[in-house]
This record gives sequence, structure tokens and C-alpha cells, in this order.
Amino acid sequence: MGAYCCSAVENTEGDFSIAKEISNNSVLIFSKTGCSTSLDAKMKLYSEGVNFKVIEVSKRTNKIKEDLKNYTHKEGFPYVFVEGLYIGGVNELQERISQGTLKKYKSDN
Repeated sequence: MGAYCCSAVENTEGDFSIAKEISNNSVLIFSKTGCSTSLDAKMKLYSEGVNFKVIEVSKRTNKIKEDLKNYTHKEGFPYVFVEGLYIGGVNELQERISQGTLKKYKSDN
């Protein structure tokens, strides 16, 4: 089994683009520090061995939070994207895990 890989981005506000991050990462979570459902989503992916990127929005401006809400038409963390598509939050992530649709993103593939 390969090594688990996860990267996190916190405070680089300059040329940040939600659309660019979504298109550049196969599995991406916009997370809120201290949010139990955000932590749950990250732990689910970690325990499955899925490669993913985390962007902590707690340390960013409110504009990014508003942009996420406008982009997804949903409010609430985490925001989970797979292959550029917003799939929902932790419950929808669990459905994808149960269906086995995230297996191709495991670090041992």
C-alpha cells in the first residue's frame, strides 16, 4: 500500500482562485478549522488512503467563504469537490466512499 498524501493551504490570499483550485485537484476539501464535519470528512479520506488537498478557509477573508457559497449554492462546511464537481459535504462524501467511487484516488493506485 502506498503512502497517504494530503496537502493543506492556509494563508496565501494573493492570486487565489476557487475555480483554479477545483480544476487543479482531483479531490479537494474546503475546510473550516474547528468544524467537526470538516474534520470528519478529512478523517474519512485519510482512513481510505485517498490523496486529497485541504484548503482551510478559516484563516481567509469572508469573500472566499461567500464565493464558495455562491459557487455551490450551499452553505456549510466542508465543501467537497471530486474531479471539479461539487459533491456536497461529509454525508455525500461517505456515500461516494461506500459506493467505491473514490478508490481510483488512493495513494496505492
